[in-house]
Amino acid sequence: MADLQSTLDAVMSLDAISRKMLLDILQKRQIEERREEIAGDAQKNIKRISFRKAYFFDVGRGV
Repeated sequence: MADLQSTLDAVMSLDAISRKMLLDILQKRQIEERREEIAGDAQKNIKRISFRKAYFFDVGRGV
């Protein structure tokens, strides 16, 4: 917790423009991290759906 407090103190010692720039950077990084998470989830789901289609197709054919 002390690290967080010292980080906050350091950020608050910056001028307003620098704080705004830092906030913008953090927000953009959070957005990018979330996009990567969503893309990863989508890839997993695509694989699951493809597997299910192949499985049910094979079962329906009696394979």
